[in-house]
Amino acid sequence: MPAATLPAIQLGNDYEAEKTITKKATTTGLVVAADSLAGLEFWLSATDRGGEIHASLKKSATERTALAGTYFAIFEGDDLDTHLTAGTDVFLVFGDTTNIYTTDPVPVLDRRRTR
Repeated sequence: MPAATLPAIQLGNDYEAEKTITKKATTTGLVVAADSLAGLEFWLSATDRGGEIHASLKKSATERTALAGTYFAIFEGDDLDTHLTAGTDVFLVFGDTTNIYTTDPVPVLDRRRTR
């Protein structure tokens, strides 16, 4: 499995997924933020480009108001604890399944220990 490029999911905590999308401007060809997109989602999958592990692990993406083209969603820690296992990798899938579609491996870590 490829090395993870995103922060690990730490069981016992919420997980914030974030992705920045760019496009080329039609008039100038310059790379600009792909803002104001609708229908984008994040989901956690057991396989590369697969479906969500559970309905609670699929979230609508929201664009950050101060960062055009940056979309995020928060997965609740209770749902992560219920449906994921420490020591495994899952895939964070992002897109609208038609025009935008990305997938990244993310390790799942056990709960943080306190002394």
